[in-house]
Amino acid sequence: MATNLDPHTNFSRACRAIVDLNTDILRDELDSHVTPSDIASKANACTKLPSLRPEQWIVINNAATKGSYEDFDSSLLYIMIRNLCSLPPPKLGWNKKPLGTDLSVAADVERIRYYRNEVYGHTTRAEISDSEFRIIWLDLEKISERFDKNRPGKNYKKAKRLKDE
Repeated sequence: MATNLDPHTNFSRACRAIVDLNTDILRDELDSHVTPSDIASKANACTKLPSLRPEQWIVINNAATKGSYEDFDSSLLYIMIRNLCSLPPPKLGWNKKPLGTDLSVAADVERIRYYRNEVYGHTTRAEISDSEFRIIWLDLEKISERFDKNRPGKNYKKAKRLKDE
């Protein structure tokens, strides 16, 4: 892995992995539980679904027509996975950074949400130090490797290539 990079470059690389790679992982996870053709009816029937914005409902309703989750952002994917899929919650529960020892699918979904929020969702600066970048990147690689094992035919290991671009 390249080291001693500009903090802005580190930020950019982490964001690309989170937006491109991790969103693909979340799309595939949702698709493994609910097909795009069924998402609107399942979302409408779900009593525990949080209040969604009108534009999110448009995206949900369009999924059947498109036959994919391509227009779902990571936040909407997280909401759908958490509320429509039968995943048991991570050991510490939802909306908390998972324990490093919790390697469940739900914990990795929660890690993706955590990094999305920490890296660019709620940050005040577009920079990440080298030491912080190494920690984030290692965790993102591990998430990718676990999903690779759970999703034959998918290749989430492209995170390894992103780090040196």
